[in-house]
This record gives sequence, structure tokens and C-alpha cells, in this order.
Amino acid sequence: MPSLYRFIDLARVQRLISERADCLVHPTLWPDPFESHFFYARELGPMYRYNGIVSSSPPPPGTDFSPSCSWFDNEKHGCAKFIYAQCWSTRAESDALWRRNKLDVRVEVDLDVLKALVTEAAGTNAVLFGSVKYVSEQEVAASRTAFLKRWPAPSLPPHVRPTSEWFTEIAAIMFEKREAFDFEHEFRIILYDQASYLPWRETVPAPLHDNLLLSERTNMPNTYPYKLDFNNHIRGVTLHPLLNDSEVQIQTQKLRSLGVSVPISQSSLYKRQNFDTWISQHIPRPGS
Repeated sequence: MPSLYRFIDLARVQRLISERADCLVHPTLWPDPFESHFFYARELGPMYRYNGIVSSSPPPPGTDFSPSCSWFDNEKHGCAKFIYAQCWSTRAESDALWRRNKLDVRVEVDLDVLKALVTEAAGTNAVLFGSVKYVSEQEVAASRTAFLKRWPAPSLPPHVRPTSEWFTEIAAIMFEKREAFDFEHEFRIILYDQASYLPWRETVPAPLHDNLLLSERTNMPNTYPYKLDFNNHIRGVTLHPLLNDSEVQIQTQKLRSLGVSVPISQSSLYKRQNFDTWISQHIPRPGS
């Protein structure tokens, strides 16, 4: 069965073991601004750039100007706050991933097991699974701009259903990412917590449903938990390939002390024996 991989630090390992659960997070917590800032975005209407300024007022007659898209104003779609996601990788070994996650360990999970765990936690909420498509920055910007023009915050329907065009389109956007990140080979879980969204709307005055500042909202968690028993659901833990023997022993002992009982091994990405084995199999010895 296919596996998925994720890099986490030891503190996260400890939480997973003690809480026996993992969680999806709100995309505003992601580092890529084309994803995190998108969830704060709202269409403000036509903007104009002229004389070194950006304004919603048309320029004076005869003034050279260019259209300017300006839809980052720190407000966001009410529905979008109830989108949660989690990222894994379909690639087991990657020099780029290990270098970006120097202090982390890699955990492995069976894809079907993970799907079952998240689907159970989702209940009646919509949840999607799929690999990320990597496209140019221009394509990423174009799809997000088109979405925000089609779904400006004040015009969201009063009861967005998981099968609606809105959810379909926002999910499609979340399954694409800039080509600069293609080394990740990312696999995503996307969940729309409709069960929490609809009751929340009933506590907010109708004119403000989809147009509140984040600071004005309450009881809106940034995480969506699902059960995960580390020692039953995680296939194994892999240590960084550049650790020396002493560091491998120390980190293995730390993991065991945290309660990890699954197999622990070190990545062999940089091990010379891999090359020596290849040489012995493919290059004949002199005189042989």
C-alpha cells in the first residue's frame, strides 16, 4: 500500500504520542503568502495606479495609468475560516526536504489508514485528498484573482454547502502551488467544517456574516483534530541522513524515551555503502 511522509520535530512527536491525535490546520498558518494571505483576501473593486499612488478613484483625464489589483485588506471570507488542511509528501527521500528540515525526523503513514482516520473525524463535513499540482506563479495568481472576483466576501451565499461551486473552486485552488515548491511532491488533505460554520453564522448579525475582522471573531479554532495513535498508525521514524553514529544513538534514545515503539532508522541518502554496493554490482573487478 502507498505511503505518505512528513517531517516533524521531537516536540511534535511527543504531542502526538501523549494526545493520541493529530490535526489539520487553517491555511493562514502556512508560510507561503500565495496561500496564507489568500485567506485574508477580499475583492475591493477596481483600483488604479497613477502618479506613484494606488487609488480607487479614477485618474484625472489625460493621466497615464494602469489597472491595479488590490484585494489584501486583512479581512476574509467567513466560510474560508472553516477550511482546514494538512500536508504530506509522496516522496520518501529528497535532499531538498532533508536540508529544509534539518532538526526534524520523518514519519511514514499508510495512505489508506490516514484517509480512514481523517474521514472518520470529518463526519458529515466535506473532505478531499489529492496530490498538489505545481504551476507558474502567474497561473497561481490568476486563479486566486479570478476566485476573489467571482466570490467577493459580501456576496457569499448564506448557507454554503460542501457541494457548492464555492467549495469546489476553493479546493481546486488549494491543490495547486507555485513551481518553486515542486521538490515537496506534496499530498494534501482539505476539509470544510460546515458543521461548525452554519451554527456560527446564527450568532453573527446578518450584515457581518462574511465580512468580519479576525479579531472580531470568537470560538473559531485554527485546528481540526483527528485520532492518530502514533505507535499503531505510524509505520516508522527516519532520522536525518547527516547525523553521525553518536547523534543517531542520542536521537534514538530520545525517541524511545518519548514512548516511540515503531521502527527507527537513519536515512541512507548519503551513505557510501550505497555507492560501494552499486560499484560491486556493475563494475567488474580487475582480473575478474
